[in-house]
Amino acid sequence: VEDKLSELGIKVPTPPTPKGNYISCVRVENMVHVCGHIPQTADGNLIKGKLGKDLSIEEGYKSARACAINILGTLKLEL
Repeated sequence: VEDKLSELGIKVPTPPTPKGNYISCVRVENMVHVCGHIPQTADGNLIKGKLGKDLSIEEGYKSARACAINILGTLKLEL
């Protein structure tokens, strides 16, 4: 998986310390529950807004992608 991500030019970040009173993931047997991830880009910018009002469809896609990449970072650290 890491080779494919690298081939696609995706750098999986080391997850930041949670900014609230929560745990970013919980592992139970063969399942991992993730929570509290935000659409923060690699350069630290937070993507904010409501799709269709503040963000275009393309910006919404980028926001979801940033969040998914951050989740991969948490999973990489956990697993």
